[in-house]
Amino acid sequence: MDRPGFDHDVIPTTWREIGLGAVGTMPGGSGLAYRVYLVNGLRADGLSAGEGIREGRQEGRQASFANPSVTGRLEWARPGVKIGGSFWYGGTADTNAAVGTGTFGAPVALFSADARYERGPFALRGVVANISVSDAQAINAAYGRSVGSRIAGGYLEGAYNLLWLFARESSEKLNAFVRHERYDTQASVPPGLPRDRTLARRITTVGVTYKPTWNVAFKGDYRLLRNAAGAGESEVLSLGVGYQF
Repeated sequence: MDRPGFDHDVIPTTWREIGLGAVGTMPGGSGLAYRVYLVNGLRADGLSAGEGIREGRQEGRQASFANPSVTGRLEWARPGVKIGGSFWYGGTADTNAAVGTGTFGAPVALFSADARYERGPFALRGVVANISVSDAQAINAAYGRSVGSRIAGGYLEGAYNLLWLFARESSEKLNAFVRHERYDTQASVPPGLPRDRTLARRITTVGVTYKPTWNVAFKGDYRLLRNAAGAGESEVLSLGVGYQF
């Protein structure tokens, strides 16, 4: 099954990099935990108008450490509640002086906040993010792209376990859910670049997920894709099976 469009085009949820870091919890039972890492940076030649920073990831394959990045997260958790904030900052120029020079040449700064709530049959989650591409104009000139200088958006999702109504003690789940996303990979653009309004996307998804065990899911959903230009819009019905191992 496809994950939310936001998790593909704004913050790639399959993002992984090589690096080192520290993780820990604050003393005193506060519920606060932290993570901070020094990792590979992004590469400007992979940035794009439609998918933002996604293809700029190196993920350890022929990775260059010319522009390292710093990333971290602070999270507060209690039973049924989790609230967190994350950041990423690093250069993208790699070794292309036309894009930028120095350790943090052509920097990208990402900030996001997210929250989850679960109580009984109810589950809610939401996330927002803002990404600044400081030297988008230089990147576009060097690679013939139309990368936005700011990428922003978020989504809100709510779910209800229908089995709670007549099998409250069951470990199985039948979650009906609805999710609404709004994001724009050209929320701002450098001077001289016209905005592509089809990139200001609105996606509404309704569906049902059946989980007979914690690591198996059967899912069906109906997705409406809209944008500010009203062009290339679509409606998609999806069915799928997921297995976690």
